[in-house]
Amino acid sequence: MRFHEQFEWDPMKARANLEKHAVSFEDAAEVLADVRGDQFHVEEYDDAHSMEEHRWITTASHPYDRGIVLRIVWTSRTRGGSTVTRIIGARSATRPERRIYEDEIASR
Repeated sequence: MRFHEQFEWDPMKARANLEKHAVSFEDAAEVLADVRGDQFHVEEYDDAHSMEEHRWITTASHPYDRGIVLRIVWTSRTRGGSTVTRIIGARSATRPERRIYEDEIASR
């Protein structure tokens, strides 16, 4: 099941994210758009950063290489009656985050 279909992001933030974390927002969008997201996405609400808008963190593997696990921060926005996923940040999961993710996926 696909949870995310339309995406947007700040181009300057995307360039800065790519330089800092070596993860493109295009790759993050590929991960979020995974048709098998119900199996490979672990979602959590980002309490620490949800003051001005609701933010979520998705830990998920890339649909073309399940060995690549990303942590993606995003929010939902409504544009012309459609829901758009705005990508805020993306990076590779750390080893501990990856272990937690793998345990969660294996227990499903």
